Amino acid sequence: MLKQGHKRARRWAVPLAVALSVAAAPPAIAAAPESPASALSRHIRVLATSPRDFNALVGAGRAALDLGDVQAAAGFYGRAEEVNPNAPAAKAGLGAAMAQMGDADGAIFYFNQATRLGAQPLTLALDRGLARDLNGDLGGAQSDYRLAINSLGSDEARRRLALSLAIARDRKGALDALQPLLNRRDPAAQRTRAFVLALLGDQAGAAQAIEAVMPGGSAQFAPFFRFLPALSIGEKAAAVHLGIFPENAAARVAANVTTPAAPAVGTARAASPPPAPVAAPVRVATREPVAASPSPSFSLPSSTSGASPSFSLPSANRAASTEPRLAQNDPPEPIVQTGEVTGESSNLVGIDKVLATIAEASPPPPPAPEPKVEAPPPPKPKVEKSKPDAAAVRAAKIAADKKAAEKKERDAKLAAEKKEREEAARLGVKGTYWVQLAGGSNQDRMSNEYRKLSAKAGSLLKSRSGYVTEGKEYFRLLVGPFDNKSDSQAFVNRLAKEGVDGFSWTRTPTQIKIEKLKS
Repeated sequence: MLKQGHKRARRWAVPLAVALSVAAAPPAIAAAPESPASALSRHIRVLATSPRDFNALVGAGRAALDLGDVQAAAGFYGRAEEVNPNAPAAKAGLGAAMAQMGDADGAIFYFNQATRLGAQPLTLALDRGLARDLNGDLGGAQSDYRLAINSLGSDEARRRLALSLAIARDRKGALDALQPLLNRRDPAAQRTRAFVLALLGDQAGAAQAIEAVMPGGSAQFAPFFRFLPALSIGEKAAAVHLGIFPENAAARVAANVTTPAAPAVGTARAASPPPAPVAAPVRVATREPVAASPSPSFSLPSSTSGASPSFSLPSANRAASTEPRLAQNDPPEPIVQTGEVTGESSNLVGIDKVLATIAEASPPPPPAPEPKVEAPPPPKPKVEKSKPDAAAVRAAKIAADKKAAEKKERDAKLAAEKKEREEAARLGVKGTYWVQLAGGSNQDRMSNEYRKLSAKAGSLLKSRSGYVTEGKEYFRLLVGPFDNKSDSQAFVNRLAKEGVDGFSWTRTPTQIKIEKLKS
């Protein structure tokens, strides 16, 4: 689905899988596997004539996810869920997209639905491991990664396992997990090793590992490496897997002045030239069911998008009732790839933004001014002045101080009011804790869906207004806000008794705009 971070800075990512593509090229006699871009184009051609083809929708979702276009993937899987609400593949795809968006609770919600509908654990393992890592369930995540390694031989699962073990402070386990890939000189594994060492607090080792694959890059990554050990478990997982950082990352990095920066290493192997920057999608977060944690991934979505998906409800027993937006005589534009992009190419999402903010937050100190030597002024004639009354001076000073304090207080109040007005206009409705009722790509149909759900839920929804998040290809239908996460989960439980599915959703980041539904 997505990895939202909404809104961008320059990229510091270095594609290290490119160097591998030549060395590991298959023999000429073997058929090359289909690239995600080719697969997406093929599925879109099918959807141009058969917009409700379930297999094509699921295939397009998987291809879009592999390309990093999480928003488009969520839309394809959402429409597949409309076509067949009881198909585990659609639920599993929505869970994978939610995990890539950073929405761990939403991902677990869909993975649980997929499991109830008969999905095999090995088909969920890699993506569910990511969601569990993000939720802080490191043991569950590592179990999923090992299942993906043993059943599917997944290199990505091995890299994610190493990161999860490093978050758990298991140095030997993390490095042992990576060793088979390092023996093959896998560039993505070499980069993962740098993150593993940084998570373990070995900044010098992390800098050396970065220099080995990105000469001169250690200076750029030094603030990031210093920052990692100070994060919580979930924040570490979001940072190394998805490139998502806390909103106060720059301030926390700037405050962490006691830790020395990792030294740059002069001798290093040549690395592949960096690719063109890729637009990063948005990351959103959180739902309430089972505790879970995230999986390691350094690849970031490209902003290519396929056909615009329709609409999806989290309800597993809902019948599809809407027509998809793909028209037979108006096929969608296939995604154009200038080079093969895979989930293993690493774009270190969000790190560039943090590094840029750190640079702004802690500029280099200005040079010390040169001492000025001036000739002493000629002595002035001494003039005797009458001394003012001490009591009058004190009274005047008290009055001046009071006036200055009142002015400062007025100015601060006016500035706060102005900031509050600007923030309200930018964010729309206030509130952190909500309940998500549905999600999809068609914002215009959210009002109709809310009316249908209100009729089903009785007084629970009729007494409340519906809201929708701002988005590009994926919008969330919400009800709320609630005072805390416990209250939102309690409302989810009450909805379930009326046969309406939903899950608790936390507004993360808080800059996501939420507006009231238009009637």
